[in-house]
Amino acid sequence: MSETDEMPGTAGTPGTPGRTPETIGTSETIGTPQTDEGVRTGAGARLFVALPAVLDAGAPHEGLRRCTEAVLDAERAGADAVVLTGDRVPGALEPTLVLALLAGATSRVGLVADVRACDWEPYHLARELATLDVVSGGRAGVLLRHPADAAGQPVPSAHATARAEEFLRVLTGLWDSFDDDAFVHDPESGVYFRPGSLHRLDHRGPHFQVAGPLNIARPPQGHPVVVTSWAAPAGPAAPYDYRLAPDGAPGHGHGAAVLGIGAREPAGETTERARRLLTEQRPAVLVASFADGPPARPALERLTGEVLPRLRQEQLLARAADGPRGLRERLGLRRPEDRSSRARRA
Repeated sequence: MSETDEMPGTAGTPGTPGRTPETIGTSETIGTPQTDEGVRTGAGARLFVALPAVLDAGAPHEGLRRCTEAVLDAERAGADAVVLTGDRVPGALEPTLVLALLAGATSRVGLVADVRACDWEPYHLARELATLDVVSGGRAGVLLRHPADAAGQPVPSAHATARAEEFLRVLTGLWDSFDDDAFVHDPESGVYFRPGSLHRLDHRGPHFQVAGPLNIARPPQGHPVVVTSWAAPAGPAAPYDYRLAPDGAPGHGHGAAVLGIGAREPAGETTERARRLLTEQRPAVLVASFADGPPARPALERLTGEVLPRLRQEQLLARAADGPRGLRERLGLRRPEDRSSRARRA
C-alpha cells in the first residue's frame, strides 16, 4: 500500500496525531517518564543494550544463535530493552524482521529497532512496528535516527530535519487509526469492527501525503516506545518518549545517553566512564552500545557481570525488574489514549 492509498471500504474523520500530554515530561526534562503505580521504582537510569543485527553470511544460523544468546544475556541481566542496529553496520540485516524472530525467544526485554527516517515511508514502518508490538506482547520500540546520522553526513539541514519531524508525526498518527475497542469480531451479527472507531489521518504536508488509515489494529502499547536522535520539539504533545543526547552534551535535559562499549576495555574503565556520564548528564535511559560490531562473549559478560552490578549498587542504574512485560509500562510511561478517548476528554 502506497503512502496515498486508503484501506478499501473505510471512512472516518481527520485528526491530529501525537502523544497525549501525560506521555512526555516537561520541557526541562525531555523524555523523563511519568510514574504510574510505582512501576519505575528505585533510583537511577533505565538500561537499553544496543547490538548490531549482523549475521555471518557463511553461517547465518550460527550467527542467529549468537545474536539470540546475546539478547537473552541482556534480558537476564535486567536490561529494559535491546536496540538492534542495522543500516550503520556493514552486512547488517533489517532489524525489525530480526526482532520479530527474537520476540519468540524472549519474554520481558523490550525490542527496539534502530532505523533512519530517510530509509522508510511512514506507513510501512508504522505497520511493521505495530506488528512487532503484537507478536512481542507490547514490547516494541523504535530509535528513529535523523538522515544525517549516517557516517560522513554533514550538519543536519533544515530540510532534512523538517522531513524527519513530519515523518514522526505521521508515524505516530497512523498508530491511532483505530480505537482500542474498534474490533468486535462478532460472527453472529457479522460486525467486524465499529465504523465510528476508525479514523483517517488525512495528512497533507510538504513531504508526505498520507490518507490512511493503517490497516492493522491499534498496537497493544497504543504507540510503541519512540526515541529520536535529534532535538525534536519538546512540549506536552511531542510525539516521542526520549531523545538521545548529542555526544558530550552537558546537563540533564536529554532523555537518553549512549555509552560506547570497547571490545577489550577493562570493566573498571567502562564503569568509570558510565559513572561520569550518568552523573553529569543524568539521563532517563542509558544506552550501552556495541553498535560498531557484534560483541564477543567476554565483552558482554564484563558488562552484565561486573559493570551493571556496580552501577546498580551505586543507584546510578535502576535495579533489574522482573516485570511487567510491556515496555511502556516497564519504563513507567503512560499509554497514549486513542483518538475517541482524547476527543471525549477534550
